This record gives sequence, structure tokens and C-alpha cells, in this order.
Amino acid sequence: MQKRLNSKYFLLLTFTAITSCFITPQASIAATFAFSEAGFRFDNFSVSPEDIKTFTDTDSEAISFSSQGKVNADAEANADFTSISNLPFSFANNFSSSIAIGEGKDYFGSAESFASVRGYNFQVAPEGIFSFDFTGSLELLALADDPATEYALSDGVISLELYDQDNGVLLDSLSIQGNATTSNNLSFLTQNKSDNFSFIPTETSFNTDFGGIYKYANASVKGNYSRKFAAGANLSLFELKNNRVRVAVPEPTSQLALVFGAISILLITKTKRKLL
Repeated sequence: MQKRLNSKYFLLLTFTAITSCFITPQASIAATFAFSEAGFRFDNFSVSPEDIKTFTDTDSEAISFSSQGKVNADAEANADFTSISNLPFSFANNFSSSIAIGEGKDYFGSAESFASVRGYNFQVAPEGIFSFDFTGSLELLALADDPATEYALSDGVISLELYDQDNGVLLDSLSIQGNATTSNNLSFLTQNKSDNFSFIPTETSFNTDFGGIYKYANASVKGNYSRKFAAGANLSLFELKNNRVRVAVPEPTSQLALVFGAISILLITKTKRKLL
């Protein structure tokens, strides 16, 4: 718990430090800040994949509609998959981060990042076990000095899916999804997993703080996956993360905020289909 609280306060201090440099000294300056970051790592695969792929993509946009507003937005992503044929020494990790900062009024800023690792042709022998260890995290923060007129949104998703490669059947999945927004009561943090995924309780936490002018959510997980295949199997593993932020003044309508969320889901679905 202390580690997660320290992380939250670090983000708030970072916001204060950045805006103090970014904002010119004026009275009653309004500011917004949105941050979304996720990381995931795989270790100790029982079987190495015969083929591996990685994917990253970023996009950002910052628009000031008048001289009364300033906005910055940035995104980054990286991914790596290392595999040694015929030896169970494969590991993979990826990371994506998006940030947007604005002040004044009449502006819009957005940033979005994708990162994915994929492994194909995990050949599991009859009566064999496919297993791996994993560590992951998702961090979200949205802040607006005046939520009545300003808008900040931070959302993110980590999606992990294991398929029977021969027939395309989804065997197991793990997902962590969160949304932190200063508009209405739309903030949340959820997780879903199939039974073959196990979390280590002492190394796993889900924390939220949706009160006040900032909305904060953090998920930190550590665990393992294990499944026995009596008849053997040819497996593919697909992991994707997406991090998105928005800041705007004036605040978008509630309908527009929901549209932002719908667009995010469509982008994730489109990207997953493209990668698959």
C-alpha cells in the first residue's frame, strides 16, 4: 500500500513541477493533467515459441484554439521478445505511456500508445504443461483544477489471450482495465482472468482514489499461468496494452466524453484484429 501511495504522490509532485515550469505566472490559472502508463513482463516460459513478433505505435495531438491556452501531449512505447529455440529461456516485456498537460483555456490535447508482444507455435507435448510467470502494472491519473469547466481523462487496458493456434479457439485470458476521468462518475478499475491464471496475493494490489479534483487508479499484479494439455497443443500467446489521455478546456459534453470512451474501445479492437 505504501508503495502505491508513494507512486501517486510522485505523479502529483511531477504534475506540480511540470506545470510550474510550463505555466506562465498568472492569477487563477486553470490547469489539467492526464497520465496513463502500463508495463508487462513474461518470464520462465516452460516452452519457447517458434516465432515471435512485437508491435508499438504512438500518436499525439496538441491544439491551442487561442492565445489563452497552452497544451503539450506525448506518448512512448517499446516492446521486446527474446526467444531461444528448443530451450525454455524465453522472456518478453513491453511498456507504453501517454501524458498530456494543459493550462488556460481553448485547447485540446491527446496522446495514445500501443505496445504488444506475440508468440506463435508454442509446441506442448502430450501430457505436457504450458506455464510462465508474469508481472504487470497499470497507472492512471487525471487532474483538473476546475472539473466543472475543465476535462481530463486517463484510461488504459492490458489484455492477454492464449489461443489454440490450430483451431483459433480462445483458451484463457487476463485483462486489466481502468478509467480515470474528471467528468461525472465514470472512473473505474476492473480485472478479469480465467482460472488458469493465479495472482500472488502479497505481490498484487488494486487501488483507487476517485475523490477530490484528481482521479487515481493503480493495478500491480504478479503471478503465473499453468495449464496441462493431455493431447498436447500448438499455442499462440497475444498480449496488448493501450494507454490514452485527453485534456480539454472547455470541458466536452458528457455525450462527447462517452464518445471518447467508445472510440478507445474501437481502436483497441481494431488494433487487436490487425495484430492477430
